[in-house]
Amino acid sequence: MAAPSFDAELHTETTTIMFADVVESVRLIEYDEKVNVNRIRSVLRELSTEVIPEHQGTLLERRGDGLLVKFPNAKFAAACALALHSLADAANEGTVVADQIRFRVGIHSSEVLTDSTSLFGRGVNTAARLAELSSAGATTISAISRAQLTPALDGDLTDLGECYLKHVSQAVHVFQLESVSTRAPAVVVKQLDADLRGRMAVIPAIADAENDALPFFGHVLADELIAHLSRVAELRVCSRLTTAQLARREMSLETIQSLTNAEFVITGRYRTLPNHVIASFELVETATKDVLWSNTFRWDRLAVERQDDEIAKQISAQIRFALLQSYAITAQSTALPTLKSHALLLGGIGLMHRSQPESFARAQGVFEHLQQRHPRASRPFAWSATWRVFSVFQGWFSDRDEQVSKAHAEARKALDISSADSLALTVYAMVKSHLRMEHGDAERYFSDALATNASEALAWVHRGTLYAFQGRGAEAERDTQRALELSPLDPWHYYFETLSATAALARHDFPVAIERANASLRANRSHSSTWRVLAIAHAELDQIDEARRFADGARRLDPSLTVEKYLQRSPAAHYETGQTWARALARAGIPLN
Repeated sequence: MAAPSFDAELHTETTTIMFADVVESVRLIEYDEKVNVNRIRSVLRELSTEVIPEHQGTLLERRGDGLLVKFPNAKFAAACALALHSLADAANEGTVVADQIRFRVGIHSSEVLTDSTSLFGRGVNTAARLAELSSAGATTISAISRAQLTPALDGDLTDLGECYLKHVSQAVHVFQLESVSTRAPAVVVKQLDADLRGRMAVIPAIADAENDALPFFGHVLADELIAHLSRVAELRVCSRLTTAQLARREMSLETIQSLTNAEFVITGRYRTLPNHVIASFELVETATKDVLWSNTFRWDRLAVERQDDEIAKQISAQIRFALLQSYAITAQSTALPTLKSHALLLGGIGLMHRSQPESFARAQGVFEHLQQRHPRASRPFAWSATWRVFSVFQGWFSDRDEQVSKAHAEARKALDISSADSLALTVYAMVKSHLRMEHGDAERYFSDALATNASEALAWVHRGTLYAFQGRGAEAERDTQRALELSPLDPWHYYFETLSATAALARHDFPVAIERANASLRANRSHSSTWRVLAIAHAELDQIDEARRFADGARRLDPSLTVEKYLQRSPAAHYETGQTWARALARAGIPLN
């Protein structure tokens, strides 16, 4: 074999790196050298020849009992890590705990240096250090890799917060990845200006066999997907009369794009079995030919035959999530003037959903750029006002009065431009409710938004929160649960869970409030109101040590928090609920002033 060249020119490459090694391999080998070396080699062989290639991975190095692998993106790396742990579990069957082979895995996405043979640089070191942070049988990933994953689809993700890695000067935001745990019709909204909405074509899925038992399933599902995706205000969807003509035709992506003028195309295939239907879909951006999302589903055949609406809802939710995630990455790193307007809008929304303050700050610049580019479109103003409301929630402001004034002006402008738009109505109500404390007006605008679009999850969750502030616990529970039902894969699902926990506080159901807030905390540890809810709920249960722990967490995120400032900021302050929660915060150790 030819010796590797050390003179090849270095170039940069953006990739996802996985480092995996066997936990306590020295102890295992010391105990029974030959047996355990052969066991470890057997597992590594199967990983190298089967598991890694199946997940589009490239094995770069074997470091004793460790593997360095690169992947096209974090989704493949995460799936491979979970498969790796499953393989180890299978190899451990019938083995006592002390003799079991366990891996620890680190995953990080970054720009690296490469000579086409090896990878070099900080990104490689970070992946290795993340593996060191992992416990036996666990996978630790960086925030930049986590941003490419869909919770509940790519795995359960737990926010571990900022962690210091060996020989890495700055703290790294870290998540733990685990296998997924077992756990009224809308009115179409008023559309945006054409340039702000990406155009999507849904091509009916094709049966693998000409004589498939459900020959019309692809067309029926395409109709349902078109109906669901048409409610996504950031998209324009081609009519079924156009895309139905394209099914079962051998057409290139370029031809489909020229016929439909679509920026995004959804295609799929399926086959019908006696008890199930298996279908695969992918979403492609026509300009770049990049696959932005793909997935394979296995449905009960009876559910397909009765045209269960949950099937189309599940697919459309995943597609929207994938678009937000993909364009958030683009908007984070690309000069704004070079991006198309639909990419900017999707990217700005995606960035605002992220937990990192720098991504959140970048979103505001995206919305301001869109306002200049489209001064007569309502959505850039509505989303910018939403950004300001959220920044006040988090305490990320230098001048609260200025932020409130700008939020009100932008929400008012969005409503002036499009008075029937459900998002504009919702955001104006949020400003009225949560920033200006004008609760009577806010409730009317929330109700108007839901009359316009009964699927506006933001309106449901924030009207429910307004009811919680007022002590109307049953109504708060109803509305916040409706929002959660409408947004199972929303990037802000953690935020909805916190607000549903607030509804439980209003009902004095403190164990449920704790359960919901903990679920939110697992997904995002940097949302300060989640910590406050947990401090209040534990204080109300007289669990003072736990209450103080969560109060300390709230103060770490918002060092200026006092009971006095809480009452100044809280929309609940003028109600008995707010006074009760303030007293609970004081018992939890939040300073009075």
